[in-house]
Amino acid sequence: MQKEEMLSYSHRIRPTFTEGTTTNTLDRPQKQNNVQTWTEVQEVAKNADKQLEQLKNALRTIHFTKPSARSILSDVCASLTMLSSNLEEAIFEEFSAYSPVESSTASEYVPSPAREILGLDLDENSSAQASPVQGDISLDPTTSDSPAQATVTLELSPEDEDMQEEPRGLLDTIETMAAEVNLESTRRALATAYHLAVKHTQTVSGDLPSLLKHAYRHQFGGPVPADDASSPAAFNDSIEGLCDAVATLTVTNHRAAVMIKHARRILTSGPRLSMNIPLLEGEELPDRLYTLLQGTIWAILLQAGADPVLFIESHKDYEPEAKCLWFLCRKFFFSFRQADKDGVCHIAELYGKKTFTRHYAGRVFARGANENKQTGVAVDDARQIYLPQYRRVHVPPVVEIYVSKHHTIAVTPRGLYGWGIKCGLGMGSQRFGTLPARLTFAACPFVAKYEASLPMWHKDELVTALFMTHGRTVLVTPAGTVASGGNDYGMLGMGDVRAAASFVRLQLPTGFSPDRVQFGNCATALMDGKRMVIAGRNYNGQLGIGRTGDITTFTEVPISVDSVDFHDEFSIFRFEDQLYLAGKPDNSLRRGGYLSENRYEYLLPTAMDDFL
Repeated sequence: MQKEEMLSYSHRIRPTFTEGTTTNTLDRPQKQNNVQTWTEVQEVAKNADKQLEQLKNALRTIHFTKPSARSILSDVCASLTMLSSNLEEAIFEEFSAYSPVESSTASEYVPSPAREILGLDLDENSSAQASPVQGDISLDPTTSDSPAQATVTLELSPEDEDMQEEPRGLLDTIETMAAEVNLESTRRALATAYHLAVKHTQTVSGDLPSLLKHAYRHQFGGPVPADDASSPAAFNDSIEGLCDAVATLTVTNHRAAVMIKHARRILTSGPRLSMNIPLLEGEELPDRLYTLLQGTIWAILLQAGADPVLFIESHKDYEPEAKCLWFLCRKFFFSFRQADKDGVCHIAELYGKKTFTRHYAGRVFARGANENKQTGVAVDDARQIYLPQYRRVHVPPVVEIYVSKHHTIAVTPRGLYGWGIKCGLGMGSQRFGTLPARLTFAACPFVAKYEASLPMWHKDELVTALFMTHGRTVLVTPAGTVASGGNDYGMLGMGDVRAAASFVRLQLPTGFSPDRVQFGNCATALMDGKRMVIAGRNYNGQLGIGRTGDITTFTEVPISVDSVDFHDEFSIFRFEDQLYLAGKPDNSLRRGGYLSENRYEYLLPTAMDDFL
């Protein structure tokens, strides 16, 4: 229709007379290919509405006990209402802007959208009156063959053009108002459900408050408003009321709908379990983080920044929130408890600086002092000499770990790996640090050959026993006992005083296989049952072998020994409940009357009386 200064708009009013009623139809000129008239379609629609209403009334008589069933029934009723609305919309689209309302009087039978645009009222004699709108309406029975057909002519000013082009103005307004009412109702219902979930969160499993809070944010773009205690409650203040509130929620945002569906499932079937998940025959666990092994979960959370120490109030290297990761689900907390129970934490202190090493389920994490790479963690900045939080040490799965002040050795199925100060790792005599590296036995062909004969992923079987102190390592293998590190005073028993830059084989008595090792500052004692061989500093005869002077090869002590305690000028050996002294005793021992003879030195272990 071309725009002009004054526009002409014509319709016809055709009264239709039936027995007992008078019905007016405001209709646009019928298209030739229309099979059904407006009245026929309206009659069918009215019958369909009656049937839908009867079905809804029948459904309302059903009373379910479970909230999930009530929710589904509510959705069915809403779907029936939507069907009725869609049918009305289809009729509206087919017959343009007309929505007749059948009544017993002609004055009530008017097109609702046209009433808004035209200001049209009809009396019971089918006469037309116009509200104050520019134009005129007249009845012209000669314009058509149909009885009493009227022609409506309306002239609209250009200002009214938008109304003429929007015949659905009134219907759109009604639909907008209804949508706003529904939106506000949904807003209040979702807010009420959230506050009820917060109130009952201690008795309902699953994080309902978070689900409903995020659903509200996705649907309405803001936080949940505070609870208004003065407003009337739409649901009772109980868990049943919470179930009813969640069951009746209807949202349009997809993410909000997913979260509300999850909340309904929690209320009806309980939350998803992270532990002891029941499975049907042939069913497998879902691919989720919480279905991994507890050792893997522990490693993931520790690498993510979780604090492995929960019960220490002040922990400067971790924020308090770092403890919360363990409480995301029951499986996470179970993983923490198992690691705390079965895992190992080593603390090595050198010059007042501590290094912490944790080992659980084959994974190793470390933090703390890192001046000599003793944590084993690679850092981007070489000047970073302290790691505040635990980081993964990248080595194969660890079977056992040994930690000293200077270095660490990890026994893995792929072999031995060491890091820290090289002296003691068989990597040279330098006192520089190294990151994790594979230990080799180039100077011990028998040990190297035995290790090579072991199957892949069984290299850990090389180690029978391993003993370390700062700067010294003794390794017992099925192919012999080897050692590396510092050798002052010949305390490694190699026959000289040179440091062992690589692992070397020790010369021990036949059949002697150490099961314990005790390190002194200047001596080393190897024990096999009650037998002991010893080497190192012996200026005062403190090694108890009957002579003075340094002992550079391991020599057997002439008595049965359980343990030994090294001092600067004397040693105390213990066997069962008896103590023995060797070397030069100090004044406190002399004045205590523990020795039957008052000699300057005791070159052999001498019993101490009444000491225990």
